[in-house]
Amino acid sequence: TLNLTKERGKLVCDGTLQVVGSDHEWAAGDCALIPSVGEEKWCPPTAQHAVRQAKTLAHNIVAQLDGKPKKTFDFTGLGKLGA
Repeated sequence: TLNLTKERGKLVCDGTLQVVGSDHEWAAGDCALIPSVGEEKWCPPTAQHAVRQAKTLAHNIVAQLDGKPKKTFDFTGLGKLGA
C-alpha cells in the first residue's frame, strides 16, 4: 500500500538499494528488485544475495547520514542449487 515505485509487487531499487524516486526509503531481500551486475537483470531473491545486500544497505544508510559516498551492490552469486 506504500506509494513507492513497484514492479511485480516488489520495490524497485537502484544499485545502492535505495527505492527509486525516494530519498529516505531503502529495501533489500525478496521484497526488493535490485539491479544485478551479472547475467540477470535483477538479483534473485535468495539468502546469499539478501545477506550481502544487508551489509551494503547498512553501509549506505550510515554513509547517507554522514554525507559520504554510497556503495553499489555488486554481488553476482556463488551458484545455484536444485534439489
